[in-house]
Amino acid sequence: MYGSITVPGGLGLPSGETVDKEIQDKLAHALEGLTVNMNISGKAQTAQRLAEAITLTLSGAISGSVSMDGSGNITIQTTNNQLPTVGNITLTAAGWVSDGTMYRQPVNLPGLTAKHQVDLYADYATESNLPSVIQPCNDSGSFYVITSEPPETDITVQYTMILTK
Repeated sequence: MYGSITVPGGLGLPSGETVDKEIQDKLAHALEGLTVNMNISGKAQTAQRLAEAITLTLSGAISGSVSMDGSGNITIQTTNNQLPTVGNITLTAAGWVSDGTMYRQPVNLPGLTAKHQVDLYADYATESNLPSVIQPCNDSGSFYVITSEPPETDITVQYTMILTK
């Protein structure tokens, strides 16, 4: 026994009787591909939405947020927090300080903190005229350019500043 159901007339099946496996299979076959029109009201009518909107927030290397109630697709506009900052700085011929081994020149870059990695790039012609390669040195957020001998003239170098963990 499979229970009691009411079968619409015109399907050639017994109406309002106990349904056995054979009748259930016939009914399933008769209803296959059938389109049903219904009026839905109450909570089922709004089931495609959340009762209260929520906010999805991304943080870390990528940040962004969007509010949604489930009524449609959403797009989160994101910001890549790991994009490097690129610029040029001029290292003056004067201003190099010796610590007895190397020469250092402090460099101020806007936004530089101890959580940044700084790389310097001088063009080949400039770098080939230097007594040694100029290197960045991070020390608790302080940034110095170091070399074994200071350059004889002001030079422009490109820097890349990247946020690190």
